[in-house]
Order: sequence, then C-alpha cells, then structure tokens
Amino acid sequence: MKALIIEDNENILKEIGFYLRIRYPDISLITAREGSKVTQLLENESPDICLLDSSLPDAEHLLLINRIRRISSIPLLVLSDLETDVDRARSLEAGADDYVTKPISPIELLARINALLRRVLFPGLVCLPL
Repeated sequence: MKALIIEDNENILKEIGFYLRIRYPDISLITAREGSKVTQLLENESPDICLLDSSLPDAEHLLLINRIRRISSIPLLVLSDLETDVDRARSLEAGADDYVTKPISPIELLARINALLRRVLFPGLVCLPL
C-alpha cells in the first residue's frame, strides 16, 4: 500500500508516518511539503490514499482538492488546523472524503484511514458489530 502525505510541517509529517508504519508495516510513504507537487506525485506514484494539509504555504487546499478530483478518485483525507463547521463542509463539498483536525488523535486518524481504505480496497466487505 502507498500513502501520499502532503504536509509542510516536518514534525506532523514524521508523526503521521510513524502512526501509519505501526498500523501498516509494509506501507510505502510518499511525502511532499508543497501542494504544487500533488498532480505529479499522483500520476507517477499511484498512491492508494492521500492525506492533504489544509494550510500549505504554496497552494490553497480547496483548489488542490479540485485538482486532485479532476484526475483521481483516490481516498482523500484533509488534515486541518481549522475546526469550524464551515471549514469542514467546504473541504467535503470540494471533494474530500474525510477531515481530521490537528492536533491529530492517532487512534481516530488510523480508524478514518482504515475506513476509507476499506471502502476502496474491499467495497463488498461487511463489518459486523463487536
């Protein structure tokens, strides 16, 4: 499995990478700190999921979501410093599949990633309650 993470904060990038490697030991991480690289990385790397920071210095995240959606239906999770209903709604309406606010809860992040991947990689899977 490949995950594309677009995040300009090196500490958050390392933190997310750590969580993902624990949950998915064979994961391949593709990272970038600039939104301008999204299209090239999606086309060249064919990741299974994309995590996109909402506050990149070189690109507005809603425009990036639109750009991603024009070329891919990849599961897309927005990582945001903003925590208002309007911010979440704007990201989801633009085409994001999910939205997580910072500081990131590792348990919630991994559960949301797992849910997105389950829908894409195993669309017929039925989860039974515990």
